[in-house]
Amino acid sequence: MRTKSKVLAVALSLTMAVSAFTLAMPVNALAAPKNNASVELDEAVDLQGNVYVSEEAATEGDNVTAEVEEGLAQDFNLYALSTDYNERIFSQIIGDVVNRNTVTYDKASDLARIVNLGYSWHNDKGPISVSKAVLTKENSYTTGWLWNKKTITETTQDDIYVVGLSGTDVLALNSTTNAITDLFSGFEQDNMYVRNIKKVILANIPEGSKILISGHSLGGMVSQQISADPEIKDRYEIVNVVTFGSPLLCGVNREGEVQRLGDTSDVVPYLSVNTFTHLLWQVFGLNREDGGYFGRFITAHCQSYQRDDVWGGYDVTGVKGGNATLTMDYSTTQFFSSPIIVFK
Repeated sequence: MRTKSKVLAVALSLTMAVSAFTLAMPVNALAAPKNNASVELDEAVDLQGNVYVSEEAATEGDNVTAEVEEGLAQDFNLYALSTDYNERIFSQIIGDVVNRNTVTYDKASDLARIVNLGYSWHNDKGPISVSKAVLTKENSYTTGWLWNKKTITETTQDDIYVVGLSGTDVLALNSTTNAITDLFSGFEQDNMYVRNIKKVILANIPEGSKILISGHSLGGMVSQQISADPEIKDRYEIVNVVTFGSPLLCGVNREGEVQRLGDTSDVVPYLSVNTFTHLLWQVFGLNREDGGYFGRFITAHCQSYQRDDVWGGYDVTGVKGGNATLTMDYSTTQFFSSPIIVFK
């Protein structure tokens, strides 16, 4: 019991530290949720008294409307003038979302930027995004005998839905992206963020669809939990899960090809119960690259994954040297909140 208590205490301290990471990031403050609303009392309540997202809220995903565009446009103007290459690239993605463009991406760092749009300093509509996209891959194989061998390349294109999940965000009001969720998720336990994501998927993605799920930090943790959910696996085909700066979760039960990406200076990819139960899988199941942060783990965790010079060698499915591309239709993009309490 003493050992378990120590492990729990260490895990709690670490997850609290993860929550503090976001305080070091630049903030582009947007409107806060309304505080004069009444709480809807007929929602499902857990043992802690937390109210989960309603079915109505799950179906009211905000298309990239004027309210979202206004906040993103502010970021576009800010980053477009930056002398930093990665910030200028990020401004292009923001511009594509605002203008509802259709854009093709080929790098994991592109996917990380898409996920990053869910943080509250970019928009206040929520950490969950859903978009229609086309996933394109080239598959090569060799046929014939020694004297007549030939390589055949086939191109596949699949209509998919991309689910983006941002991580711990202590600046987001009334959001499940908090330290408590970090702790529950780190121990592979059910939590409010997972339940809200599941409701959004069931309400907005047609049954039988193919899905790519991607998340940063806590978002990558719940991505793995969603890919292991029996109902989600029964209703959908999870083709890929790509995580940025996230530890191993639900290793045995996950569906789809899972790629975990982690900077060598980022400690967060080791902050789950699997460090104690599946250490080798936790360590060797991680694709690592050195962003040159020299132990500055907070900066590495917050900034590394959007850098083309670090992660540009990985394709959009997280495969190093892969050729997969993702054509995003931003006219279909919706953002969803993950509230602790549902307001009306």
